[in-house]
Amino acid sequence: MRSKYPGALTLFADKLPAAHDPALWGHVAGMVEQADSYGVDEVGGALEVVILDLLARRGADKTICISEAARAIDLLDRQSNGDVDEGWRDLMEPARQAARRLVAVGAVVITQGGKVVDPATARGPIRVRLSQ
Repeated sequence: MRSKYPGALTLFADKLPAAHDPALWGHVAGMVEQADSYGVDEVGGALEVVILDLLARRGADKTICISEAARAIDLLDRQSNGDVDEGWRDLMEPARQAARRLVAVGAVVITQGGKVVDPATARGPIRVRLSQ
């Protein structure tokens, strides 16, 4: 994954809106700075940031599908590199992993059928919502 999406985090840095909850973005900045130290590659870090960005844009109590984050990374990569192949499906498992990491730090919850579920046991399509 790392070789297909070099610079994914850098590509998103100037695309994120400036006016978000400072606590949320302080947390994101901390995750980005520590990504290497806790074993997350640049794509994983970018997916975490994009998940939080999409949720912040969507609003309180709204959810996103993790495929939205995968598609956003893939689209930006294709726009910057002129690539025509859609590779977002390859990012689905990394997106699930990013969502699980965000659950572990209390930033989001994972839902299925509108109910919060344990990310370790969730199978099939999941949605992500900011923690309350």
